[in-house]
This record gives sequence, structure tokens and C-alpha cells, in this order.
Amino acid sequence: MATTVRLSPDPESRLQPLANASGSSADALLGRVINESLQDIEDAQLAESAWLGHEGSGEPTITLDDVLSRCGLEA
Repeated sequence: MATTVRLSPDPESRLQPLANASGSSADALLGRVINESLQDIEDAQLAESAWLGHEGSGEPTITLDDVLSRCGLEA
């Protein structure tokens, strides 16, 4: 899918030097940045959904110290 992206001057001026430093084209770098950002957004949504599900379940939370203690490890 071809997409046009209009960048403000600051990110536009930073894009090509970063692409050059990474050994890729500006298009490839933008694609990678977009993919990573989309993955981060999806991960955050999944984490929020999981947390809200846990909160609604009534199950207690367990602290890291408790987990380490139960495993015989020091905090």
C-alpha cells in the first residue's frame, strides 16, 4: 500500500541522517518505525485489557517480593 506522509521540518531533517546511519533508505526506516510503533500500541492495548480483566476478576495481586519469597529467592 503506497502512502504519502507529510513531515514537519524537524523530523524530516532528522530522517535521512538516521537512515544513512542505519544503512537503510528513508522509506525503509519509516516503514520500520511505523511497524514498531503499531506493535507498541497493540502491546499497550493488550496490557491494558489484561490489567482491566485482572482488576475485574477480584483476584489479588502479588508483589514481586512475595513471588521471590515463594520461590526461595531474596528480593
